[in-house]
Amino acid sequence: MILRILGGLFVVLLVIVGILAAIAVVIGWSYGIGWIAGQFLPFTPFEATLLGMLASIFVFFLGSRILSALLSEGEQTTETNHGSVPPLFMSDLPEDDIPTSRFVQSEEDETDESWFRYQIANDIYDDLLAELDLDATMGETQVKELAVRLTDVVTAVCKARPKKPRSQRVTITAAQLKKQMDKMGLRPYDNDILKTTANAVNERLSYDDELADIVRQKTWNDIY
Repeated sequence: MILRILGGLFVVLLVIVGILAAIAVVIGWSYGIGWIAGQFLPFTPFEATLLGMLASIFVFFLGSRILSALLSEGEQTTETNHGSVPPLFMSDLPEDDIPTSRFVQSEEDETDESWFRYQIANDIYDDLLAELDLDATMGETQVKELAVRLTDVVTAVCKARPKKPRSQRVTITAAQLKKQMDKMGLRPYDNDILKTTANAVNERLSYDDELADIVRQKTWNDIY
């Protein structure tokens, strides 16, 4: 108990000594500035010291404001660069057959469109394998490339749609895909490929409101 009391008194003494030392520094600094000012201006020692003290207070106040502004700007920059920027939106997801790196190379690519294309491409790829067994004739790598190209066409069709209310269902047809490929100067794929692609997209958009809203609300460029 006695040790605690002595420890508390020691802390109080240190605080008092610190305050007195700070006051002494301020007075000494003010006196020094006042003495220098008194060499050039017609002030008494008291007036010169008072002027130096006021100048010190002003400099301290101005310096604290500048320091506070710099610290605040630094915190905002840190938050912008780290806190508010989401990590790669696919970094925690298990890799599908078509990797995320095919659609996202940097944080700037983390858009709704990239997310849409990533999900749709893998759905198309899965259905092409399951429904048409294309890997038996083309190989898995070629089927993946086909799924990505078909996704480009699907995305173009969806982006051409006008903005719709969230209650409206989103669907595409094989005919729309064929027409879009003609517009893009591409040779249309076989009907079975286009139908399988349309079915894969329609099935996904029938239950995935997040992807469907991207099409309905046209948020392609929004950060995911």
